[in-house]
Amino acid sequence: MTGNQRVGNLWRLTGLLPILFFALKVWQYAPAGQAAQLLWFCNISNLVLGLAIFALSGDAIFVTTALLLIGLPIWLFDVAVQGGFHAFSILTHVVSPALGLYLCRRLGVGRHTPIFTIGYYIILQIAARLFTLPADNINVAFDVYAPVKSLIPNFWVYSLANMTGLFAFTVVLRRVVKW
Repeated sequence: MTGNQRVGNLWRLTGLLPILFFALKVWQYAPAGQAAQLLWFCNISNLVLGLAIFALSGDAIFVTTALLLIGLPIWLFDVAVQGGFHAFSILTHVVSPALGLYLCRRLGVGRHTPIFTIGYYIILQIAARLFTLPADNINVAFDVYAPVKSLIPNFWVYSLANMTGLFAFTVVLRRVVKW
């Protein structure tokens, strides 16, 4: 029995949820002239997660879920320190990763997903550099995340540390999902 058969085609419809969550973020940011905010890892990953669910691609679901999960503590920290809480963010940072984890367990994930996750991360970094302003620092693509800048002042060292941490996280997450 393949992963797709274990999940069933009705699960494809759940792909509408993360796409709806992305649409809510469009509704939040676009009228305010902040469309660049849609390129944050968490926002764009909702859109890609929805498409991955439609395709019932365990690997793509895993990649997007991993970025949503690793961003959860950062989002919580930002809300606690800087405020700016928006109810839509709960959908993005809690509901979507929960759905993604469930589907990854049901569909299974390949052994190369940690490498795919790093590739996706790099693509989103490049997109942020190409399509957003340095002052916005979307996906920390231009500068070190302010709260840790005193610990790691060099941007390239910081970026390498982020990728190393993300890779280690996805290796562990993959094992947990397969368990």
